[in-house]
Amino acid sequence: MKNQLSLLNDVPEGEYGHETPFRWGKYQGVMMRDIPAKYLLDLYNGNKIAGPLLKYVHANIKRLKEEHNPKLKQ
Repeated sequence: MKNQLSLLNDVPEGEYGHETPFRWGKYQGVMMRDIPAKYLLDLYNGNKIAGPLLKYVHANIKRLKEEHNPKLKQ
């Protein structure tokens, strides 16, 4: 099952994509694209994430930082 793709995300099962619901905590059930960048960056900066979520944040770190601090886009 590890190589099976999610029908919603085109990401491997167990991984995170923009259309994946967050699996725990304050935003459980909310689509990843709707999680505030600050929340994900706080988890990342506090070393509170690992595995698929860490991989998602790494893949989207530039976008998250720009969303959190629009001045970075300039």
